[in-house]
Amino acid sequence: MTTVAPRVAGVAPTRLLAVTIRTAVLSSGLLAGSLVAVLLADLALRGNPIAYIAFHQATTVLYTATLPAIGAVTSIAIVISLVRGHDAAIRKLLAIALACGIAGMLITVLIHFPLNATIQAWPTGVIPIDFASVATRWDVAHLARTVFTGTSFVLAASALARTTASS
Repeated sequence: MTTVAPRVAGVAPTRLLAVTIRTAVLSSGLLAGSLVAVLLADLALRGNPIAYIAFHQATTVLYTATLPAIGAVTSIAIVISLVRGHDAAIRKLLAIALACGIAGMLITVLIHFPLNATIQAWPTGVIPIDFASVATRWDVAHLARTVFTGTSFVLAASALARTTASS
């Protein structure tokens, strides 16, 4: 059953849906790409603990300031798209994309923020005794976060493709 969504602030429902889904795809793609880049850097640096620690200490502040904000934009765009969407299949893709994005953000807040604080406190140029255990927990959680975020991006892009094909 197709329902017609009311206009919001003079914006046609189909136009608003097109903009919000594109915003979700763009922001989730940016977030997923950033996480893949960090994953690749971690893989390259894991054999060199001093470089691994330096990389994380140098990037944590920037990533902590930007990635949650990008995740929030993605979530807001997906929620608006869910509310404005007409097609049940598109809404299902977006709902799963939202759940995956939220899972990725929960991993960030509940696991990475505390581990990042630990890594930030390590002295420069010294390999701490707990390096291997902290780095392994960080890397495993990061892999899970990257998979969830990448899945969110693919699902949002699939919703966009389905929207574009039906218009």
